Amino acid sequence: MAERHDVKRAKPEKSRAGKVTTAGLRRRAQGLPLSEGILPPEANVELGLMAESVSFQLRHASWAVHSAFGMRFAPVDAVPRQYSVLYLISINPGVSVKSLAAAIGVDQSTLVPTLNVCEERGWITRARSKPDRRVAALHLTAAGRRMLSEMQDRLTAHEVTVTAELTEPERRQLLTLLRKVRSSAMSALDEGSPN
Repeated sequence: MAERHDVKRAKPEKSRAGKVTTAGLRRRAQGLPLSEGILPPEANVELGLMAESVSFQLRHASWAVHSAFGMRFAPVDAVPRQYSVLYLISINPGVSVKSLAAAIGVDQSTLVPTLNVCEERGWITRARSKPDRRVAALHLTAAGRRMLSEMQDRLTAHEVTVTAELTEPERRQLLTLLRKVRSSAMSALDEGSPN
């Protein structure tokens, strides 16, 4: 018999701005089976096989982690992709837009608006590459390094929060398993047809 998720859930607290607070999310997550607080309060449904689906659980875990990341970065008016951009440029000075987009896992046209915002805020510069003038080389500015430092502190706190129930060996194992799942999924994409 499939497990039902009809546990009565308290509504999460909302801040004056109407955003769900961390305390509200924590209360929402307490005591819920399988979904671990990811399903919204109105989701009084039987999950059946989906409760054991890696794809389903990854999707919901990703949503929760990404949402918590967004809340932690809201005070500095930044989003996760901006952190990725600043961090990767900091350890790869002069990286091209094409290489950066590939590392982040998006196409160039998706990344350009993020780069535009980072440039408008004075966090990065784009300069023509000396070997190939058609390629823009990306660099952090002093303001970008300061913002990255602020973001890094927030990311560290975020990582501690979202892995609080894992031991260090479990956290390392999770990273290994996620890399394997990603590799398998990428192989399936490379093979093409889902026959």
